[in-house]
Amino acid sequence: MKLDRLEISQVISQIEARETAGFKRLSKVFSSQSLFRSVCFTGPGGVGKSSLLAKLLPLMAARRSVCWLACDPWSPKTGGSLLGDRIRLSGEDIPANAFVRSLSTRGTQAFSQAIRDIEIFMESLFDEVWVETAGSGQTQVEVAQISALTVLVLQPEIGDEIQWMKSGLRECADLFVINKSDLEGADSMMRSLMEFGVAEENIILCSARKNQGLQSILDRLSSIRETMEWKVKVKSLQESLALSLYREIHWREIERRFKKESSKWIKNPYLELSKN
Repeated sequence: MKLDRLEISQVISQIEARETAGFKRLSKVFSSQSLFRSVCFTGPGGVGKSSLLAKLLPLMAARRSVCWLACDPWSPKTGGSLLGDRIRLSGEDIPANAFVRSLSTRGTQAFSQAIRDIEIFMESLFDEVWVETAGSGQTQVEVAQISALTVLVLQPEIGDEIQWMKSGLRECADLFVINKSDLEGADSMMRSLMEFGVAEENIILCSARKNQGLQSILDRLSSIRETMEWKVKVKSLQESLALSLYREIHWREIERRFKKESSKWIKNPYLELSKN
């Protein structure tokens, strides 16, 4: 499938709006390997996920086509992304075989409801799809269901790093990246991660600002993907996706039915419940 950037953006908008045209497009590209080539980058706000990905993007684009989906805080006024495709690359040109799109979280979540659908569509166009969460609101279950691989980005001296290491997100992360490792405390954080049971080879010290450790991140992600039980992982992801979509379509039906019967429920909802 060959589309220009405008067409890609239009399809993404259709998927976000939950339009039939978007679902028809997805039905044509969905396969048993969907969600396998996606990577989720998550972690606390302020650790430099955007700066890190901006430096990784050209390195990956030199070898493979790549899409970067950045989930940004939403604007209560417009419902769109507050930050947009913007500042993220700090004025640098986006490589010809790369695509960057900001997605509104549409609420307080760390990512858009439609993120997995958009991932599946973008996997039909690009070799790699990266999802950057907004940095807040993640839970273990949510993040684990976004993509086959999860990267937890941390930095020294952020204050709540121990809580993040103790959280369920540690359990679902495949790779731990300590960004800004030129700051004091990076080695101490690495030792703490190892004490929590993280294998040393799955911890990367890097500095986006100094261009250190960047290639190591890409190399380790590639090696993890080669050895992981991806069939089991992708099957789990797709079962979660199917359940989510099933709930979505049936929730719409529930809302339609409620509108028809809302007057009696509003009058006395407990009376209606007592009839069952």
